[in-house]
Amino acid sequence: MVMKITALITRPHYAAKSLAATLARDDIDSILFPTIEIQALDNQQPLLAVLEPLSRFDSVIFVSQPAVRYAVLPHLVHWKNYRGSIIAIGASTANLLQAQGLSNIIYPSIASSENLLTLPLLMQVEDKNIAIFSGTGGNTLIEKTLTQRGARLEKIAVYTRHLPTMVERLSQADWDKVDVIISTSGESLSNLVTLLQPLFTEQLFNKTLLVISENMLHLAERLGFSQILVAQGASDQAISEALKQIPW
Repeated sequence: MVMKITALITRPHYAAKSLAATLARDDIDSILFPTIEIQALDNQQPLLAVLEPLSRFDSVIFVSQPAVRYAVLPHLVHWKNYRGSIIAIGASTANLLQAQGLSNIIYPSIASSENLLTLPLLMQVEDKNIAIFSGTGGNTLIEKTLTQRGARLEKIAVYTRHLPTMVERLSQADWDKVDVIISTSGESLSNLVTLLQPLFTEQLFNKTLLVISENMLHLAERLGFSQILVAQGASDQAISEALKQIPW
């Protein structure tokens, strides 16, 4: 008899629900415990200043679904006639762009900054004008690499990420059900430790942890986790496949 497992999903709500639905189809239970809160930046003037002459960009890059939600959805009129290249960090972000009527979206098969930078379109970018839509702060690998390749970059931050101010209660009973914790970013993993270490110190680091990159693996080891698995990508399906390979 196959053991039924329960996963603690630390993604923000917009992404956690989709992953939970995928896991449910594979008979894996989920508990949602978002460790990142996404908020739109209040001041839209810098964004509008970029969108008015959008045609000056040879390419635009979206590093996440929130980047699409806050840069595209409220301003579709500016995007309908854009003829440059639209690049997404992965399939989920690309699907959200396509749902708004945008087409010819380019994205890597595995969602990550490293894989995005291997796209042929981004290998020869000298003197190209490129806009990156993202949150404040975060990973700077894309910016640094494209700048080194000779691109003229403009980063437009349209949202912020925060440690949740209203943390969903996680009871001891719920915590005892958790077989594996799923974390898909370094920030969410660090926030998880901040939120749960005071409550479940020893139990937290003894739980099996699933991450999505070698960089996250190294961070998890530094934080104190010992049972760490690495999925082959950040997509819902890649995470589900990784969980199914665990010999519970």
